[in-house]
Amino acid sequence: MKPTAGATARGPLIAACLAALVIAGYFQFPGHVYLQSDTQIYAPILEHLQNPALFRKELIVEYPHVSLTLYDECALLLRKLTGLDLERALAIPHLVTRFLGLAGFYLMASAAGLSPPFALFVTACLSLGANIPGPSVLVFEYEPVPRGFAVPLVYLAVGLAAHKRWLGAGIAASAGFLFHPPSTYPFWGAFAILMLWPGDRKRRSLALIPLVCAMAVLFAASGGVGSQSLFRKIEPLEESLQRLRASYVWVSNWAPAWMPHYAVLLAVLGLALSRIRSHTSPELRLFAAAMPLIGIASVPVSYLLLERGGFSLMPQFQPARALLFVAVMTVFAAAAAGCWAVTGKRHAEAAVWFAIAYAIPARVKFSAPPTWKMAAVVAGLALAAAIGKRTALAVAALAAFFVIPLGVGFRNYPALEHEELRGLSKWAREATPVDSVFLFPDAARDLHPGIFRARALRAVYVDWKAGGQVNFFKAMGEEWWKRWQAAMTRPPDFALYRTLGIDYVVVQSKHAIAGKAPAFENSAYRAYRVED
Repeated sequence: MKPTAGATARGPLIAACLAALVIAGYFQFPGHVYLQSDTQIYAPILEHLQNPALFRKELIVEYPHVSLTLYDECALLLRKLTGLDLERALAIPHLVTRFLGLAGFYLMASAAGLSPPFALFVTACLSLGANIPGPSVLVFEYEPVPRGFAVPLVYLAVGLAAHKRWLGAGIAASAGFLFHPPSTYPFWGAFAILMLWPGDRKRRSLALIPLVCAMAVLFAASGGVGSQSLFRKIEPLEESLQRLRASYVWVSNWAPAWMPHYAVLLAVLGLALSRIRSHTSPELRLFAAAMPLIGIASVPVSYLLLERGGFSLMPQFQPARALLFVAVMTVFAAAAAGCWAVTGKRHAEAAVWFAIAYAIPARVKFSAPPTWKMAAVVAGLALAAAIGKRTALAVAALAAFFVIPLGVGFRNYPALEHEELRGLSKWAREATPVDSVFLFPDAARDLHPGIFRARALRAVYVDWKAGGQVNFFKAMGEEWWKRWQAAMTRPPDFALYRTLGIDYVVVQSKHAIAGKAPAFENSAYRAYRVED
């Protein structure tokens, strides 16, 4: 089965296969989730924008960080058009952008000269996603957050650019820019390099038209200026809070442990690209090399500008998250090299390349030996794919969605929500005043207060997750820390809670407060009215 480029006549069948991969990836692995991480921040902001009567006493909504994106406008429009709740409305662009991201991967694989079966196999490898340790970012975000919409659009832009579809590439990357500008800078950096090449610069420049329009839209939507201060020096307290709550932004916290891993990936990527060089379009070669190099360079740049220069823009821009493209392009190039090795009947070589492609979503650290479970799972999948038959490719592609999480033995995200928490949230939403403020004094760093906030549509005085905004707003960080110190570092004090404006206190049942009658209780929680 010799790879050949093109095969556009099979468009509907290919689209159906991509849709199947989206479903497998969304519902099985890497999966999707809601209110596990950043959606705990976005949900109350969006609910307040939809209904200003909600969360009027909530710290999070006092400092919304969506003014420089169209994420909020998109979410609110979808809710209005569909009548769905926020969770289901956000699932629509989450699924659509995942599909578009896989379409981009397929286009990249076809630009590497691969026939549809091989191109779909490469796409399946990439659709497994990957965790990017250190900067804490994902190939496919589990949650419907702005970055989760923007990054797949960048994948689509690369695929279109690999086929010289410049206007389409510009539209895709600019749409990503509208959702999350920092996620798109590796693409535009690589495109700037491309513009220096001799050739048809006039046609390439078509990609810039949508970008200019997108910048104008965001400028107008934000009122011309953002609410964040971008060009000042970070103060000592601000730095300490960011290192506490957003440590991934400070590359010195993780670079010594993880940069050897990315250095190995970059070397592997270079070798893989050399193996497929004669089959790939010049444009694809440039993006596949330049975007990872931008990712590697982003680490020392972040260190110099943030940790030496102290510029406040860096914790918001988070350039080191471009390391994502080191992993993405390594999976792509390794899988493509494996396919071409199969075509040349070099099955042992193919198995090695496929093992690399599967090792990244299996969370193998390339600067350290893998566990025996990781090695067994990766080797089994690689050997199955290296047989090279269509059936073997399909089996390996589909089996990976189940074998990697089960065989390696990890979950991408914990099961945080449970029936008792839903019961508490339902009671608060239906039986307490809309402006009520809740406190979970024994929650420590647990994430269940943030889930409660979004499900109950009630303000939480302070919780650990809300502190994740410290890298965006200095004043918010200081107020969050003041509240944390006042309410979360001492035994329950109802007299103090009254002065802080807290209406209800929720503790775990094992920490029930003696002599105080609860307003609500179940097997997991006790809720007390402060004024009682």
